[in-house]
Amino acid sequence: MNKATQNITCFRAIGDTATVGAAIAANHGDSALTVVFASAVHDLATLGRELTARGINRVIGASTGRIISANGFEAGAVAGFHLPAGRFATADTVLEDVANVGLPELRARVRQLRLDLGEGPGGLLDHRFALLLVD
Repeated sequence: MNKATQNITCFRAIGDTATVGAAIAANHGDSALTVVFASAVHDLATLGRELTARGINRVIGASTGRIISANGFEAGAVAGFHLPAGRFATADTVLEDVANVGLPELRARVRQLRLDLGEGPGGLLDHRFALLLVD
């Protein structure tokens, strides 16, 4: 596998949805997952549709009042990174109503996520970690 495609690539963009979508897609490569942090001026659903139209289908995102990038705090920007498929595998689940989810269901979800990772390319990877985003 090409070593360049195994690097985590970062992005930062300001502008309308098409401009931001183009900036995110520019270094997408063969990503296992794209992680997006968008300031509140961006509609995540609209940005998600733009990314899907550009072939980016594995995305997790969160909105915030300001993003933190190499340029510091920014009120109107989007920043994030792509995890390369050669080094990372992903599995996800959504908990719609955390207040009503019990421990048995959470355990079942974690077991399923671990199975999903074991059956996919993640089963070949030596190291694993979890990321929990709460909105």
